[in-house]
Amino acid sequence: GDKDKDKNEDEVIRQELKEELREKMAELDRLFALLSGDAPTLKATPTKSHSNTHDASDKLHPLSSTPPPHLSHLPHPPISVRLVDTNRSLHISVVLSGLHRDLKTLRSSLLHLDASTLEVDQLKALLKAAPSAAEQSDLASYLCGTHPSYLGICDPSYLGLPEKFFLEVCDVPCFDQRLSTLIFTKGFAPLATRAKDLSAAISFAAGAIVENDELRVLLLHALAAGNRLNEGTTRGAARGFKVAGLLKLGDIRAAADKRVSLLQWILKKLHEADPELLRRMTKELGPRVKAAAAIQLPTVAAMVEELRLGMGLMQQQESALVQLCRDVG
Repeated sequence: GDKDKDKNEDEVIRQELKEELREKMAELDRLFALLSGDAPTLKATPTKSHSNTHDASDKLHPLSSTPPPHLSHLPHPPISVRLVDTNRSLHISVVLSGLHRDLKTLRSSLLHLDASTLEVDQLKALLKAAPSAAEQSDLASYLCGTHPSYLGICDPSYLGLPEKFFLEVCDVPCFDQRLSTLIFTKGFAPLATRAKDLSAAISFAAGAIVENDELRVLLLHALAAGNRLNEGTTRGAARGFKVAGLLKLGDIRAAADKRVSLLQWILKKLHEADPELLRRMTKELGPRVKAAAAIQLPTVAAMVEELRLGMGLMQQQESALVQLCRDVG
């Protein structure tokens, strides 16, 4: 008898739990329907054991008639709008954080071509961070609320730091050219000084070589030796030769003694005629020629070309600013 009684009580409890679970699931279905905005008007369903279901359904009933528009029509605002890829966004954020200034101040400095507090490396980093045409187009579509990833959203306050940087500088006239001009202006003096010093070192060495009497004697002896070796040929009456030809004299060996080159033989004869000649030549030409020999002419030419292009860019910016002032005023 006790076992049957316990069994009946368990069955009653099980049925009550099933009924309660069924009611909860029905409430969840109604809530999901409300959130989707297409639920019909709710009807209160009385139950035997839970009178509070009436209160819940009465509270849910008015929500079904006019669903909140922010739940059914507009997207949830994002925490931060990202219009550029992760790597570029990180790079731009690092560059901007290294400037230690707000975007408004940075924009004002660039508008007035004032880079007094910015280093050349910082300006070059800003130039790399400048928005491309595609990035400017994405920003414009977002501000119009038509960006495919953020339809209906156009609040500038949602923009991330790189995107806010784009927003500040997009309307700066000739932004890239301004940065290039500032970079050239900041680096002009040291670059011009360096190019001038290198050119002066080369000119100084060249002048010393042309005016050195000892070197002239060496060249005359080399010319005479060459004519003697080429006697009877079309090259046997040469009146001069290129200075670079001196290097070839070191490759010409005597038939009797392969250890002695023609250049060594000439230097030996000069030393016998004047023991101090080679010492004087080395003393006068050594430091100057050694300094000039370490300079690469293509390097100097590249510096001069950079200065020339920079001056051309400055002239273009000047013309653009004059035209802008005319258009505004």
